[in-house]
Amino acid sequence: MPPCLSGEKMMSVNDNNIDYELLYRQAVAAKESFAKQLEEVNYLLEVKEEHIALLEKKAAIAAQLQSKLDGESVETQSLREMMEEQKRKAAGTRTLKNELEEELVLSLQTEKKYLALQETHFHTNNELIVLQSEIKELVDLNKDLLTELEKMGEMQSRIEILQIENNELKAKLL
Repeated sequence: MPPCLSGEKMMSVNDNNIDYELLYRQAVAAKESFAKQLEEVNYLLEVKEEHIALLEKKAAIAAQLQSKLDGESVETQSLREMMEEQKRKAAGTRTLKNELEEELVLSLQTEKKYLALQETHFHTNNELIVLQSEIKELVDLNKDLLTELEKMGEMQSRIEILQIENNELKAKLL
């Protein structure tokens, strides 16, 4: 049965234009919506510099897919899925960035401790050198004292011998 007899309205040339215009407006709106989503994804991806080149390639691919969107639902769904994956990767890069920042802070703290230990070692080494010098002086002084004590011992022995001889001479004289 012809469409006009079944109660359906026959489309005129103008009705087709309205439908195409509606489809075109929907496609433009979808394109604008995807453009906003793409901007948000690109903003999130700036967080991690290591992924910029890869994400720019994906954004270019997304832009190419977006230009081909003429209402084809398969291509539209593919672009949506790609954008969701980019958002997940961006979230992963934020986590990685945070982990790297924590490692950097830990590394800086470790380096600070190392420099403090190195400075302490330097001061301790200087103190050791001073102590070694003082010990050498004490050893030299001790040698000198021992030499003097030996001399004093020899003198004491001579004095005792002289006293014995003196006593013997006194005894002979008396």
